[in-house]
Amino acid sequence: MATTKKKKPDSKKPEMKVREGMNPILLLAIILAGLFAYITLASVTLHILSKAGRVTDMLTYLPSNTHLVRGVNLKILSRYPGYKPEYDRYATPDVVAAIEAMTNAAQLQETYPNAFVDYMLTGEVVGGSIRVFRCRTDFDPATLGAGLQGKAVANAMAPMFELPATAPGILKGAVIYLPTYRHVVVVGGSRALVNESLKAWNDPQNHSYVAGLGDTGELVMRGHTWALVRNIGPMKGSIAAIGALVEKDKDLKAFAKVAQTANELGLWNSFGGRVRFGGAIDCGTSEKASDLAKSIREGEYGKGDEAEFSPAFKAAFPGSWNKEFRAFLAGISFKSSGSSCYYVSSVGGQQGIQLLTIVDTTKLGARSGGADPVMAATP
Repeated sequence: MATTKKKKPDSKKPEMKVREGMNPILLLAIILAGLFAYITLASVTLHILSKAGRVTDMLTYLPSNTHLVRGVNLKILSRYPGYKPEYDRYATPDVVAAIEAMTNAAQLQETYPNAFVDYMLTGEVVGGSIRVFRCRTDFDPATLGAGLQGKAVANAMAPMFELPATAPGILKGAVIYLPTYRHVVVVGGSRALVNESLKAWNDPQNHSYVAGLGDTGELVMRGHTWALVRNIGPMKGSIAAIGALVEKDKDLKAFAKVAQTANELGLWNSFGGRVRFGGAIDCGTSEKASDLAKSIREGEYGKGDEAEFSPAFKAAFPGSWNKEFRAFLAGISFKSSGSSCYYVSSVGGQQGIQLLTIVDTTKLGARSGGADPVMAATP
């Protein structure tokens, strides 16, 4: 009897049968479902990455010709009793009066008395100033406007009210508009600023402060308190003037040269167990930023608290010889990011608090048309 060889089972055969027996409609549905999931995930990711941050969103209410911007996170500062003096420097009596009035007008005094103790942005523009307040909770625009005894402005892009001369603090005679249920934009000064602000909000990529925001601005606005000068309007030449203060210092000649053409310069502070300090200047290109950081890092001021200050530096920054400033230099480092050259340092305890009056964000750009030293002298 002839023997027949048994065929080895084809391991690929079952897989082929499954594929051949699969319903084409079901297969198409699986493919489409996977493709839809991928597109959805990609869209969500892109949305998250492109979504404007909270502070950036507030900057869209400021026109592109804003020459000085200050930001302060009052909510963060209010959490630390040791920083009460710093809180008071921003929450002035006029600002506090406005915050209290808005809280009462929005009928939040019982349920959320600290609702407007949040983020405050101030932009200085030729003709006046624009302040933006962020609220921690939703409010009703009509209720807030009526509570401030405002006169409603018809045909506006957002609920808008002209406030009376009897309104408290910075609200006196101002125009406010409410672009969201969380933001109050207070325009003081020229009524033309209202239209400029609305134009910026309507087309931020072309007409708002955000349109010209560079790497330096992106760095600076991360602080809890910060100030950013743009080389336009009354601040034209102010950055160059700061550089001129130290142009005779051989270790800062490179900084003085960059300052001649810089478009942005800013300072920031962040608060917690220690005070973190930072300052940045626009260098135009990443190469120039890297070169400037390297120049300072390898020079006298890269030695930290062992640095020997030049007479030019001491004359420009009289507070530089005290122990607090030495503590600031002990942890300083010079870096670059994109077209920005910047420094960072941190100091704890009472020395950190004292340094807030030396490395002072409130002094930057304080005099329109001229430059205050980046570091103010202490008494």
